Parts: sequence; structure tokens; C-alpha cells
Amino acid sequence: MKDSKDILSGKRVVLTRALHQNNKFVELLKKYGAIPIIFPTIEIHPIEDTTLIDEAIQNISKFDYIIFTSANAVEILHNRFIQLTGSFVLPNKLKIIAVGKSTANILS
Repeated sequence: MKDSKDILSGKRVVLTRALHQNNKFVELLKKYGAIPIIFPTIEIHPIEDTTLIDEAIQNISKFDYIIFTSANAVEILHNRFIQLTGSFVLPNKLKIIAVGKSTANILS
């Protein structure tokens, strides 16, 4: 039986995440013997026209739910919220949904 540290030994794993989000995963893959191939298929850029997000933030009390589909979405909303209001305080009635563990972790 293979040692669990060698479970991915020699396996090539393509990482399609944004370049700045690969570091920890690359190290983890190497630890288990994998050969990481970095091939980012997404780039995260600041929003140029913030009209829609600003309007949503200004009317946040009218929403029942907010669904975050990525840690990037949390970060973008958080940063813009602080720029507009000086803090990141969501209404108590707002139900927050996170898609995936990473997204949930960044919210907690």
C-alpha cells in the first residue's frame, strides 16, 4: 500500500484558479507528490463601473438573501461596502448563503 504522502506521486494536476490563489494549493500538491501545472483561466480585476454594486449596497435593506458564489465575490463586496459606508455591516434580516467551504470560511 502506498504511503498517503505519495498518493499523488507523479500525477499532473492542472490548476485553473486565478494566479494569486494557487500558492497554498501548489505546496499541498507537491507535498503529496503531484506535479502542479499552473494554467489560470480566470483573472480578478477591480470593477470599473461600480454603479450596480453601489446601488445594491445602498439598498441592501431591501434584500432578503445574498448568495456568495466565491471567496472573490465576498472580498469584492466587502471592499466596496467599506469604501461606501466605512464598515461592513449587513442587515440582521439578510440571509447569507455561501457556495462552497472556502466561501463559507471567508464569511465566518
